Amino acid sequence: SENPQRSMAKVLSLSTMAIAFGKVLFGPLIDKFGGVLCLQVALSLLAVSLGIIASAVNFSTFAWAWIFVDFIFSSCWAACLNAIHQSFSEQEWASKIGTLATAARTGNAVSFLTFASILQLAQTKAINIGVYGVQPWRIVFLIASLIQVVPIILLAKFGGAPNSF
Repeated sequence: SENPQRSMAKVLSLSTMAIAFGKVLFGPLIDKFGGVLCLQVALSLLAVSLGIIASAVNFSTFAWAWIFVDFIFSSCWAACLNAIHQSFSEQEWASKIGTLATAARTGNAVSFLTFASILQLAQTKAINIGVYGVQPWRIVFLIASLIQVVPIILLAKFGGAPNSF
């Protein structure tokens, strides 16, 4: 049995390789099937994988789900750009990509703040409950899993047809 730091280092190394492999593999698939469909599939797989992380009962399950999340997530930026090309006229691409990039950075900041607050609040509650309390990091992954439904629905409603937004 190896120590936890070494185990996590292996997971992070494999995740990095999965990201690189995913970028090479998913680019042609996105070109072939379109950004909207690929995003819907990717976000669905991310929701399931994040749910697995939230409920994992052993490190191996957690690790493989983590690696799979990074593998699938590696497709998202290319799929987003392709979905913009698929859904908007060429004259709008630059402004839509700029809006997407701004929203992505803003979303990162808001999500880090929100999830840090959840972790802090849940940690306080878990300490009060005792050792049988829910591990706070699991709540973050569960919420992240559930949130994937929002863009999936938006893509189903608005994605794909030029000038549909």
